[in-house]
Amino acid sequence: MNKLLEINKLSLSIVKKKGSISILKEISITLEENSIVGIVGQSGSGKSMLAKSILSLHPLGTSLKMEGSVTFEGKNLHTMKAKHLRSVRGKEIAMIFQNPMSCLNPTLKIIHQMEEIVLTHYPKYPKKLLQKQILESFISVGINNPKERLLQYPHELSGGMQQRVMIAMMMLLNPKVLIADEPTTALDVTVQAQILKLLKRLQKTTQLSILFITHDLLLAHWLCDTIYVMKEGSIVEKGSTDQIFNHPKHPYTQKLIQALPVSGIMPSPLFSPGEGFKDREKESSKSLV
Repeated sequence: MNKLLEINKLSLSIVKKKGSISILKEISITLEENSIVGIVGQSGSGKSMLAKSILSLHPLGTSLKMEGSVTFEGKNLHTMKAKHLRSVRGKEIAMIFQNPMSCLNPTLKIIHQMEEIVLTHYPKYPKKLLQKQILESFISVGINNPKERLLQYPHELSGGMQQRVMIAMMMLLNPKVLIADEPTTALDVTVQAQILKLLKRLQKTTQLSILFITHDLLLAHWLCDTIYVMKEGSIVEKGSTDQIFNHPKHPYTQKLIQALPVSGIMPSPLFSPGEGFKDREKESSKSLV
């Protein structure tokens, strides 16, 4: 498969008067076409900062020093002019966050927010065709009563419904890459499974490539083809999902897997776990007898 997004030795530091604080340390990650790559690590390991660094979405007013490169389809995103980078955001590389309510405008109905994201990139898009496609996007992500939902405000929707709205919004522009930064953290277990199934289905039907960021090893195990394990701003291990779970090499990865609660080791809502992981499940169950 062709390489779509390449992060090469990316380092990030916050610059202060008395020195600098290192956040990311020579991160290298490859996302190929039609694949799902997971980035796993505990809170504070730098996962979200990495996600924001890809599209330079850091908070305004922060003094940052960035080294390395982020290349999308052979073009370095960090050397692009601001105008060109804005055309990539959303249109080519989309991003959804862990708290959809903070990303939706509470003063606008959903329909207007959906229209805005398309018209930002395509100002002359025919309105009737746009409304038809927005309705179809809602149906594709499983939003019930789509016509009614489009006329509601964000606070009138549940957390799971808000996240579906965000996914539908991002998919309107048919991006090639979706960065999902802890997209199920604020949702209950049942809705988590629904969102995961939705992401997997979209990836299969649209050939979308997904960079899935999570602190939950099991979510990455269920969804991803390849996993990068992140600790204190560095990648400490990389491998296929089976390799990471059945033959972890780094002590940190081993501890993360050992720390999984027995109650959390359950059949995937998407796939069956690897055989080695099944064996571990049996052993863990025996220890409770």
